[in-house]
Amino acid sequence: MIMCISLSLTQLHAETTKILHVSIDEAKILRLDQQASSVIIGNPGIADISVYDDSTLVLTGKSYGLTNMIILDEDGKQLLRTDISVRQRDMGAITIYNADKKYSYRCMPRCEPEMNISDVPEAYSNLLSGIKSRDNVASNVRTNDQSSEDDKTNK
Repeated sequence: MIMCISLSLTQLHAETTKILHVSIDEAKILRLDQQASSVIIGNPGIADISVYDDSTLVLTGKSYGLTNMIILDEDGKQLLRTDISVRQRDMGAITIYNADKKYSYRCMPRCEPEMNISDVPEAYSNLLSGIKSRDNVASNVRTNDQSSEDDKTNK
């Protein structure tokens, strides 16, 4: 899911309590009304920022928590300092507790396992193994498709 937010740096300066909210694995496009030269994230394990161009940033939630973002102009002057809150998406989330073990699912409408860093390690590693296996199959299909195209071109 990608969302777009237009940030007025002067408006955010006036609202010192302004917090940007993003969900884990969600990207938000941030459009600035001034050119940014540097963007600093307090804890890159919680959120990541990519500079698309000098007035467009892409903020991605990586893990839940609170961190901050500082935007500087080319002279090193601080244009903005704001907090970023990264949280779990609640829509369709199901959590199952079995004694001291936690399992996460996303049900929209069919329930599928979901990776959550607080789940039991075996659930997390089993799901990760399944994802890697699927990616390998997809990669092999692409390689085979490319080989078939190469064979047709060489004939």
